[in-house]
Amino acid sequence: MKWLLFLAVTSVLLEVLAYTRPEGFEAIAAVWWVTVGAGVVGLSLVEIGKALITDARQKFVLGFVVLAGWVIMVSFGSSQWVMMGGESAQQAADALAAFKKPGWEYTGTAFLGYPMRQYYLAAVPTLAGGRSVTALTWGYITPLLLGLGVGYAGIRQLMPEKKGGYLAAAVLAGMTSSIYVLKYSRMYEQAIFPLAFTLLAGGWWLIFGKKPTWKGAIALMWSGGLLGTSYTPTLAGWGLMLATVGGWSALQGRKKNWRYLAMGVAIFTGAAVNGGLAMRTRSDIFKPDRMEWTGGTDSGRVLVDGFYRFAQTGYGSFWGPVMVVPAVAFLGLAGTGFLGGGMWVLAVWAIAAVGLALYLPGYADPPADFSLHRAIFVIPVVLGAVAWQIYRRSFGKDEKWVALVATAVVLAAAVVTGKNFGAVIAERQPGPRTYLLQDMRETAQALRWPEDQPITYGVFSSETDFLPMKDYLRYFYPWVATWINTVECPRGTGLVIIYSQTGKCLDRSAGDAKVAGATVFAYPGGEMTRVAGYQPIAR
Repeated sequence: MKWLLFLAVTSVLLEVLAYTRPEGFEAIAAVWWVTVGAGVVGLSLVEIGKALITDARQKFVLGFVVLAGWVIMVSFGSSQWVMMGGESAQQAADALAAFKKPGWEYTGTAFLGYPMRQYYLAAVPTLAGGRSVTALTWGYITPLLLGLGVGYAGIRQLMPEKKGGYLAAAVLAGMTSSIYVLKYSRMYEQAIFPLAFTLLAGGWWLIFGKKPTWKGAIALMWSGGLLGTSYTPTLAGWGLMLATVGGWSALQGRKKNWRYLAMGVAIFTGAAVNGGLAMRTRSDIFKPDRMEWTGGTDSGRVLVDGFYRFAQTGYGSFWGPVMVVPAVAFLGLAGTGFLGGGMWVLAVWAIAAVGLALYLPGYADPPADFSLHRAIFVIPVVLGAVAWQIYRRSFGKDEKWVALVATAVVLAAAVVTGKNFGAVIAERQPGPRTYLLQDMRETAQALRWPEDQPITYGVFSSETDFLPMKDYLRYFYPWVATWINTVECPRGTGLVIIYSQTGKCLDRSAGDAKVAGATVFAYPGGEMTRVAGYQPIAR
């Protein structure tokens, strides 16, 4: 208990000082947060290992199969250039740049005004292995797999013997039948953080609830704070966690269980302070133009369209065809109070989270079918509640029925996921931008150009697909400059690489001795003349 109190008090104090006196304490708070986070990751790996060891001892393979399926599903083809996203590149680039600044911009914001610290996680593989497509994509795969593992371990502990494993496997498999979960798990950007962090915090809550320990309390305090300091939809998970922990703490106080009460207060305070103080700097919420429809969109129609898809069946449904009926039935029963007060709160929370995801336009004012992806974090919470209710009310202690139903769910989910997986793969095919981006990177590497030095790319082409190239290239070269579809020859410093479909700016010889002259860069659908090592016109 003394370790918990020490860590909680230190974390809260440093968090307050980081925002009120950043010049002296922001760097200390950042290092402390990362250090505690590394400890939580270690504790999470231990819990995942314990769950898998339990499975091995019980000769239970279904859970391992489902987890392995998740790994394959999210990592398949992740090293291909087509999987690189402009938003993820900017997010990781912002974190990498922050690490070179005093205080790591710990209390600041990055991509589109979202809190910086969430992107630290995305940058870890790059810090460990260098800038590459693989490192970038695994910056988003790793938090998701960690959350899935802890979520599995948490559900696994709810029920004795193999029953917990069967239900955990069914929940994780049921998630994959949702086209939204599948698609955004493979987008490799911050849209997957709400799902990953909700699984992490939810899994730790189940582990802690089974046996409250100071280690579990620290993990909950850190992961709960993470919910309050990341991509906007996670704030719904943050609110649910604070309400749950607050209610549990009040119950412990009524029971005069002072030890557990102290744990609950520590968790609540740590998570609340982290998320609450982040509101001081984040600019993705509480803006008038982001709290109401800006383009004249009929918000009522969007809500109707969104909830129709929320409840519809078929391969394109929010829940997926495997779990849509149990999920919607649960929300209906729980929302009317039939399943008790706790389930009523959860149902109201889930429906409200979906409604806000549909109603609030954010930056893009998207249509309903797109907006729903911002609510995928409710899926594991609701499916976990469904599994628990089915276990308690229908099958009792009969392990054979649990095994039969869970195996049927896993098999059905595998079939649906296989069909959807093919569609998702076909949807994301390489285009001219993919080939050009790869050639730009490989050309600069062939010339052994340092990543921390200025580099200029000029592209003369009518391809509109090339316009956002800087968003991608900034991840590889922080000091990159790009000229796309311009009328003048590029002027810059450092290495200059020009691609031209018009012949413009190629009449001057390359002045760099490392370059033999112009070459042809061909890609499906066209080709360009490329000059690398071009010396820019003097200003």
